[in-house]
Amino acid sequence: MKEEAVMITTFKDNKEYWLEIVYIVVIFAFYLGWMVIQPFGVSPDETSRYLIPSYIFNNNALPSGFDPAVRISSWGCSYAFYPMLSGIISAFFMKITSLFTVETTALLMAARTTSLLSCVGTSYMALKIGKRLFARKSLAYMFACFVAFLPQHVFMCSYVNNDSLAIFSSSLIIYFWIRGVETKWNVKSCVGLAVSISVCALSYYNAYGFILCSVILYFATYFLCDKDKKEYPVSKFLLKGMLIVAIVAVLAGWHFIRNAMIYDGDFLGMRSDNLASEMFASEEFKPSNLSTPQNLGLSVFYMLFRMPWIPKVAISFIGWFGALERNSMLPEWMYVVFILIIIIGIVFYIVDGRKNLRLKADGQWNKEAVFNITMLIAMIIPIILNIIYSYSSDYQPQGRYSLPMLLPFAYMLTLGYKRLIKKDNED
Repeated sequence: MKEEAVMITTFKDNKEYWLEIVYIVVIFAFYLGWMVIQPFGVSPDETSRYLIPSYIFNNNALPSGFDPAVRISSWGCSYAFYPMLSGIISAFFMKITSLFTVETTALLMAARTTSLLSCVGTSYMALKIGKRLFARKSLAYMFACFVAFLPQHVFMCSYVNNDSLAIFSSSLIIYFWIRGVETKWNVKSCVGLAVSISVCALSYYNAYGFILCSVILYFATYFLCDKDKKEYPVSKFLLKGMLIVAIVAVLAGWHFIRNAMIYDGDFLGMRSDNLASEMFASEEFKPSNLSTPQNLGLSVFYMLFRMPWIPKVAISFIGWFGALERNSMLPEWMYVVFILIIIIGIVFYIVDGRKNLRLKADGQWNKEAVFNITMLIAMIIPIILNIIYSYSSDYQPQGRYSLPMLLPFAYMLTLGYKRLIKKDNED
């Protein structure tokens, strides 16, 4: 009987291994097909973003945001003011490709490979995260598929952008959150989190909520949840925290130091980007001339519900390709299906909300609730940043600006369906 049990377990493990392989191969092939067929320049800002890896490839150096070679002509600004890790990786792939050919399309595909691998990596990490969060494999794969097959996420793999790397960094961060909570933040989980935060810091500012949430979760899981302070004293907790900070400073600090040095102390580059726009943009695109809701004296409420900001962001979060032209939308029935899936998940998440977010159970702090609240905050922050950007800087109601919330959002939906499945079983 013992030998038979071992054989059955081995068979199940082997079957699960091949199921994961099939999952990754299918996703890679699907994403690769999108990347190859996507025409250059029809995607949002690809022509502008491609200037960065092209400059690095041709000059073996990072550009200044004021360099005319990387300037967006009509807007006068440049993506070189912001983190360029995605562009650096793309330039690396372009260098490898150039050993065989310097044909234009081949170099473009090489640059897009960063987005492709980031999206595949996110889908793979979503499966690993799902298996740690949900005991039922069906729920783990449901969570992973929510992430992997959201049309807008699939679209992100097909062109040069920073968003895909930012989303990938969020998946790494969440994975090491789970590992950290499970292991009381052992050194391996701390190093993994630090590397993940570094990638996030060098990807895209709208994903920075995950850095803040990492701080919240790290402190909360110690002060609220850890029972044995003798086994894990404050000094050890602070030392590991300092280790995380030190690694992030080494891996990501160079970008902010460089910005401070070349942009007169502007370590984020945002003030310099605004200055460049004011200096070089066409008159209608200068920041002082933009018709933002704030400049027009409109309220945030008016922008959200009357302009209408919410419907456009919701639809383009599901999937709206190109530069949001009418002919680049999905078929209407697909929006109906996705909206129904989302509504059902949210409703049952709310039904079970008190249980998921209850910080204390039987007089003890609940680590799972601390994690769930952190995920909820991580989901809300990109939405708030998107609203602030549209209201005060540039009115662009686009769901892709909220995509860093993808994994926490998928987690919320899966918790909702977990409650629905449980309810059906009880019935």
